Amino acid sequence: MASVSAASASDTPEQQSAPSPTKFKMDYIRTATQNYISRSANILGAPNLTTKGKSIIQADATIHGDYGAPIHVGRYCHIQKGVIMTPSVLPVS
Repeated sequence: MASVSAASASDTPEQQSAPSPTKFKMDYIRTATQNYISRSANILGAPNLTTKGKSIIQADATIHGDYGAPIHVGRYCHIQKGVIMTPSVLPVS
């Protein structure tokens, strides 16, 4: 007889590999304006970075604020994995 128990029928691969909410909270820093910044994101020159709120910066994203020019990330922006952001700097003549 080929019967499947209720416990094994509910254990699909999608349910087993889904991250828990606790792990999500540990991987990201939540700011006062509800930005989520990954702990493994590379933010160089953080004082030059301004985020408007409710934005997400994922892991392995690189933001170069170390060139001296400010970087503004708007509201509801999603910076994905592998993105490199640099400011548009005009040469001083």
